[in-house]
Amino acid sequence: MWSNEGQADAVFPNEEFDRQAEVVRVLSEYYPHAKEAILSLEVFSKKRSQRAVYELRDTLDHLSISVLDATSPSEARRHLAECQTHLRRAAVEPFEWLAEHKFLEIERVAVRGRWIYRLVLLRPPESYEVVNELGKIASKIVKGRVAKGTSASVQLMREACEMGTECLEKLKPKEFHERVFNVLIGAVFLILGVPLTFAAEALWKYLLGN
Repeated sequence: MWSNEGQADAVFPNEEFDRQAEVVRVLSEYYPHAKEAILSLEVFSKKRSQRAVYELRDTLDHLSISVLDATSPSEARRHLAECQTHLRRAAVEPFEWLAEHKFLEIERVAVRGRWIYRLVLLRPPESYEVVNELGKIASKIVKGRVAKGTSASVQLMREACEMGTECLEKLKPKEFHERVFNVLIGAVFLILGVPLTFAAEALWKYLLGN
């Protein structure tokens, strides 16, 4: 995958080749990774990545140029290589964003939100375990940044994102969500109960008075 590393300034052969087959290879081997990253970002953040849209737009531009009769075989190869670069960027950026935000969420829940565990009568996570997990995720993100522009960057950022997801699942198990939900519902009814009681009493007095 991402076999165009180091080809930015390469001289591409000018012999004719099966351009349509190469376009199919780009779409079938490279696009799915970008699509997965982009959709994951949209689900998590509830918004679309403008950067990813630009990368996909540029990919389509290169694909369309590569199959034109007026484009030489050498130029067609260059444009197809650029497609791989844009699709790699479209995959790396969302995975990086997700990994960073999950890192911050882990820190917020485990470090600053320890009181929530006590509120819902659950044992808070061990600090050293959380710190250890955060260190592993941070290390993976750093490696992904160092490797940007290479095939390894996508895999490293994906792994960092997956590690963040697994850590969050440990920090917020099913019973955590259930108890937090029950506490919130109880608080809502408590807050609304007082004014509703006064309103009901006032209405009852009004009806009795008439």
